[in-house]
This record gives sequence, C-alpha cells and structure tokens, in this order.
Amino acid sequence: MLREPAFRGPAHQGPRLFRSPALPSGGTARRHRGPAVVYSTEAPGIGAPIDAWMSKLSQRLAMGAIVIAALAAGLVFGGMFRDDAAERIGSGVGPELQRYEIGGEFELTNQRGERLRLSDLAGRALVMFFGYTFCPDICPATLARVREVKAALAPEDAARFTGVLVSVDPARDTPQRLGQYVEFFDPGFIGLTGSEGELEDVARRYGARFMIPEGQSEEGYLVNHSSIAYLIDPAGYVRALYYGDEPIEAIAANVREVLEELG
Repeated sequence: MLREPAFRGPAHQGPRLFRSPALPSGGTARRHRGPAVVYSTEAPGIGAPIDAWMSKLSQRLAMGAIVIAALAAGLVFGGMFRDDAAERIGSGVGPELQRYEIGGEFELTNQRGERLRLSDLAGRALVMFFGYTFCPDICPATLARVREVKAALAPEDAARFTGVLVSVDPARDTPQRLGQYVEFFDPGFIGLTGSEGELEDVARRYGARFMIPEGQSEEGYLVNHSSIAYLIDPAGYVRALYYGDEPIEAIAANVREVLEELG
C-alpha cells in the first residue's frame, strides 16, 4: 500500500497516509472520513473482557517483534514502506526534527473522565497517535513501541515523556476502558476520547483519517484509521512523524533533543 501526501507547505510535505484498502466483499463505507490505513478481519465484541483481550495482545506483540527484527535485518517487503525505509533502519537514523504546520490546541476527555487540553501537558514530550482499544494489530504494536522508547530514556527524561492514544471509536472506548488499555502498557500513558465531532476535529488538525466500513457487526466492527504517530514537543508543536519502521533509539534521540531544547 502507498502513502499519499495530505499536507504541503513551505517547510515540509506533511504527513502521508495510506490509501484506503479494499473493503470486504459487498461492503461500503459509512461515516467516511477519508483515506484509511488499517483493516483486519478480527476484532473482539464490545463485551469482551479487557483482561482476556490483553492476553491476546502479548501473543500479537511477540509475533510483531519477530517481524520488526526481520525488517531490521533488511528483509523489507516491496511496497510496505517508503523507499528510504531500509536505509534508515540499517543506519539507525530517525527522522530529522522540524516544526510541522499541523496540530495545535485541543480539548478531550482522559481516562479519568477529566477534560484535558494539550496545553495541560506543556513541559512534556509526547508520542501521540490515533487508534482504538479494539484494534487488533497496529495500536497495541504502537503502544509497545512507545513503551520501548520510554525505557530507552534516562529516568529524568522518562519522567517528562508519555504516550497518548486518541480514540477513533467513541462509541466503545469509554474512559474506563481506555484507562485499562493504555495503562496495561504503562501507568503513565494517556487515553483520550470525546464526542464524534470533537474527535473528527482533532484528527483533521493532525491530518489523520478514519472510517468504519459497513457490513460489520454493530458490536464487533473494525475502524480503518491512519497509523502515523506524532512527536509533540513540550511547547505543543509537532516535530516528527513516525510510520512504524523507525529504530527505537532514533525516536528516543528525538525525544531527548526536544527535551533538551526546553532546558
């Protein structure tokens, strides 16, 4: 699958998103919000116990680690990543920091049911992405990578860093469920949700897209969504975009750099 540019500006080309994958046979899109990147054939029902679902995550993450190791060894499959991905993985070089003209202040509800603004997290570096707790693959893998980034930081830097999951599934991602989900990976991680309109607005600000294909169960549906993760500096600016193939140490180096800028 190929990514396509969503933003263009004088200083950057902006985030690139996967084109929409083919929908299931006979399916059409409802609540369409643009190109999507994730589609799988498995998801738990809305009543699935969170503990049982988390046990499945461990198995998925173990398999994901094997895949990542293979990619790092140079086994990059055609069309999966950008042309320079293999070179970056082999060299351990992450994206160069810049200031993207996307993002900005927003207000959503965290896992404790409290309203939280981006500015409330001033002074901390964040890796933020859009996803949902019923996501079978990309979301748990991303949270696991963010946890690895935090583990690679010195204690004083780790204390000023966190991961943020912005839900694209407000109907099922209650604050309580979001809390159980993100805190499974790290007690300090943050889950955010809101009304459908609020989430659409935040996604639009960051160039993210999501959609729910039709022809699915009302309880066990999947959400197609952008998989880009954003490094947000302590001042609230987007400084790097991550596509899932960057070395953990390179992302950690980016985090250290934006924290050092703060002093």
